Amino acid sequence: MGSLFKNINNQRLIFIVGMARTGTTLMARSLSKGPDLYFLNETHFMREYQSYFLSDSLFENDKLTAKFINQFITIQRKDYYRKSEYQEYPDAVQKVNEQFNKKGEKNFAALLRCLFEYEANQKRKKHAGDQTPNHVFFIDQILSHFPEAQFINMIRDPRAVVLSQKNKWKAAKRQKQPLFEIIRAKINYHPITQSILWKRAVNSGNAAFQRYGETKIIKVFYEQFVTEPKEHLQNVCEFIGTEYDEMMLETSVSMSSNISYAKKTVGFDSSLIDKWKTMLSSSEIFLVEIICGKDAAELGYQMSGKKPNYLWLLIYIAIFPFHVVLAYLLSASRFKNPFKTLKQMIFK
Repeated sequence: MGSLFKNINNQRLIFIVGMARTGTTLMARSLSKGPDLYFLNETHFMREYQSYFLSDSLFENDKLTAKFINQFITIQRKDYYRKSEYQEYPDAVQKVNEQFNKKGEKNFAALLRCLFEYEANQKRKKHAGDQTPNHVFFIDQILSHFPEAQFINMIRDPRAVVLSQKNKWKAAKRQKQPLFEIIRAKINYHPITQSILWKRAVNSGNAAFQRYGETKIIKVFYEQFVTEPKEHLQNVCEFIGTEYDEMMLETSVSMSSNISYAKKTVGFDSSLIDKWKTMLSSSEIFLVEIICGKDAAELGYQMSGKKPNYLWLLIYIAIFPFHVVLAYLLSASRFKNPFKTLKQMIFK
């Protein structure tokens, strides 16, 4: 195994969290350009594998453990949306298992730590990071299993987030994601749903910040980040105790839902900040501001006071219950406990 796990004693986990489409991927790619950190593809381990934290069922036999390791590595070699393209990685299974057995802890958190360490060391990096946005809803649980963890909480104007969610299917199509994922991204959009999720994500992040403070969580506003990336990357690097590198500014962007990005681009684009003003309808803006206005204003976002097209407003309200059912059916396979996850993310 050589020096694969040479940095194991210094490992700590960094989590980039927040509502989806707030710049989590952009932040992860920027920090991964530095010398110390490597951010894995989205893992969703809290949403999909919570039950493994509560029992040792994963370790009942070696085949079950190996299958999970292979699934985890499949996501890292392809991406989360291609996790169904399961593949076996015997060398990774062997090395992760060797390190796992050395730890002397037979629990899911220890196995996850070994997987993060394995991926970081594959890139010759000291520390691993996770960029799953919805882990903002699980900060308490994550800290109970990884007490050394730190969090970068990304925040963005809710109207810009809703616009990005509206066009997310286009980015998925450009990325040549599976057809089902493109359809799911298209159907998942509704201004009410996305506004509720934004509100929940912001409130969850703020509540965690109140509990754990600025040594555990740093807030980064997307608009400030893309306008002055160097300053904010330096702040983040100081927070997590890693070295800033100018290469962090040479970040590729390929998952923007903005239709102008036909190919990968490099750098930061502040022109996207106000796109919602012309690309969302007055009814969409109205719904977002009604649901998110108070929280957004407290964060410094100015409300437009747009009046809706009342016909479209009624249509959005009328189809909302059907949208929730359909979106749930399309996404239920991702959840080990769909009802509990839905309650935690939307209704809690």
